[in-house]
Amino acid sequence: MFHWDLQGIWVSHDPSLYSGELFIEHDRITVSGYFAVETPEHDNEDEQRPFPNIPKGIPHEGYSEDGKIYIIVDGTPLKGIPYEFVEMPDYQHHRMLAVTFGERKEILELIPE
Repeated sequence: MFHWDLQGIWVSHDPSLYSGELFIEHDRITVSGYFAVETPEHDNEDEQRPFPNIPKGIPHEGYSEDGKIYIIVDGTPLKGIPYEFVEMPDYQHHRMLAVTFGERKEILELIPE
Protein backbone atom coordinates (compact mmCIF):
# COMPACT_ATOMS: atom_id res chain seq x y z
CA MET A 1 0.00 0.00 0.00
CA PHE A 2 1.21 3.49 -0.80
CA HIS A 3 1.18 5.98 2.05
CA TRP A 4 -1.78 8.35 1.70
CA ASP A 5 0.41 11.42 1.10
CA LEU A 6 1.94 9.79 -2.01
CA GLN A 7 -1.41 9.07 -3.61
CA GLY A 8 -2.40 11.32 -6.50
CA ILE A 9 -1.03 12.45 -9.84
CA TRP A 10 2.55 13.71 -9.85
CA VAL A 11 4.11 15.46 -12.85
CA SER A 12 7.69 16.42 -13.70
CA HIS A 13 8.50 19.80 -12.22
CA ASP A 14 11.09 20.50 -14.94
CA PRO A 15 10.12 18.65 -18.12
CA SER A 16 13.04 20.13 -20.07
CA LEU A 17 15.20 17.07 -19.27
CA TYR A 18 12.67 14.32 -18.55
CA SER A 19 8.93 14.39 -18.94
CA GLY A 20 6.50 12.09 -17.22
CA GLU A 21 3.75 11.45 -14.73
CA LEU A 22 3.13 9.11 -11.82
CA PHE A 23 -0.40 8.00 -11.02
CA ILE A 24 -0.30 6.61 -7.50
CA GLU A 25 -3.36 4.91 -6.06
CA HIS A 26 -3.88 2.89 -2.88
CA ASP A 27 -1.86 -0.12 -4.09
CA ARG A 28 -1.07 0.66 -7.74
CA ILE A 29 1.30 2.93 -9.59
CA THR A 30 1.37 3.85 -13.27
CA VAL A 31 4.41 5.50 -14.85
CA SER A 32 3.70 7.50 -17.98
CA GLY A 33 6.47 9.09 -20.03
CA TYR A 34 10.12 8.83 -18.96
CA PHE A 35 11.08 6.94 -22.10
CA ALA A 36 14.64 5.79 -22.84
CA VAL A 37 14.96 8.22 -25.75
CA GLU A 38 14.99 11.04 -23.21
CA THR A 39 18.33 9.94 -21.74
CA PRO A 40 20.69 12.84 -22.36
CA GLU A 41 23.73 12.15 -24.55
CA HIS A 42 26.14 13.34 -21.87
CA ASP A 43 24.74 10.98 -19.22
CA ASN A 44 23.76 7.66 -20.75
CA GLU A 45 23.51 5.74 -17.49
CA ASP A 46 20.14 4.09 -16.90
CA GLU A 47 20.47 4.55 -13.15
CA GLN A 48 20.21 8.32 -13.68
CA ARG A 49 17.07 8.07 -15.84
CA PRO A 50 13.76 8.09 -13.95
CA PHE A 51 11.95 4.76 -13.73
CA PRO A 52 14.17 2.64 -16.00
CA ASN A 53 13.05 -0.91 -16.79
CA ILE A 54 9.47 -0.23 -15.74
CA PRO A 55 6.83 -0.85 -18.41
CA LYS A 56 5.12 2.48 -19.03
CA GLY A 57 1.44 3.30 -19.27
CA ILE A 58 0.13 0.28 -17.38
CA PRO A 59 -0.69 -0.02 -13.66
CA HIS A 60 1.68 -2.02 -11.48
CA GLU A 61 1.22 -3.20 -7.94
CA GLY A 62 3.40 -1.37 -5.49
CA TYR A 63 3.86 0.04 -2.04
CA SER A 64 5.88 2.55 -0.04
CA GLU A 65 7.99 1.67 2.97
CA ASP A 66 10.82 3.34 4.89
CA GLY A 67 11.09 6.29 2.50
CA LYS A 68 11.14 4.16 -0.65
CA ILE A 69 8.69 3.43 -3.45
CA TYR A 70 8.57 -0.20 -4.54
CA ILE A 71 7.11 -1.16 -7.90
CA ILE A 72 6.28 -4.80 -8.58
CA VAL A 73 6.97 -5.93 -12.16
CA ASP A 74 6.13 -9.51 -13.16
CA GLY A 75 5.63 -10.45 -9.51
CA THR A 76 9.01 -9.13 -8.36
CA PRO A 77 9.50 -5.91 -6.37
CA LEU A 78 12.17 -3.80 -8.06
CA LYS A 79 14.87 -1.99 -6.12
CA GLY A 80 13.29 0.64 -3.88
CA ILE A 81 13.29 4.21 -5.19
CA PRO A 82 14.13 6.69 -2.42
CA TYR A 83 11.73 9.60 -2.03
CA GLU A 84 11.29 12.62 0.19
CA PHE A 85 8.91 15.54 0.32
CA VAL A 86 10.66 18.83 -0.40
CA GLU A 87 9.85 22.48 -0.09
CA MET A 88 10.85 24.89 -2.81
CA PRO A 89 10.74 28.60 -1.92
CA ASP A 90 8.88 29.68 -5.06
CA TYR A 91 6.33 26.86 -4.73
CA GLN A 92 5.25 27.06 -1.09
CA HIS A 93 1.63 26.10 -1.78
CA HIS A 94 2.48 23.08 -3.93
CA ARG A 95 3.35 19.61 -2.71
CA MET A 96 6.71 18.58 -4.14
CA LEU A 97 8.30 15.15 -4.13
CA ALA A 98 11.93 14.29 -4.86
CA VAL A 99 12.64 10.77 -6.07
CA THR A 100 16.28 9.75 -6.38
CA PHE A 101 17.79 7.80 -9.29
CA GLY A 102 21.47 7.11 -8.87
CA GLU A 103 22.72 10.45 -7.63
CA ARG A 104 20.15 12.55 -9.49
CA LYS A 105 16.89 13.79 -8.00
CA GLU A 106 13.75 14.07 -10.09
CA ILE A 107 11.38 16.67 -8.66
CA LEU A 108 7.66 16.00 -9.08
CA GLU A 109 4.73 18.27 -8.32
CA LEU A 110 1.35 17.02 -7.12
CA ILE A 111 -1.56 18.08 -9.35
CA PRO A 112 -4.31 19.40 -7.08
CA GLU A 113 -7.63 17.58 -7.38
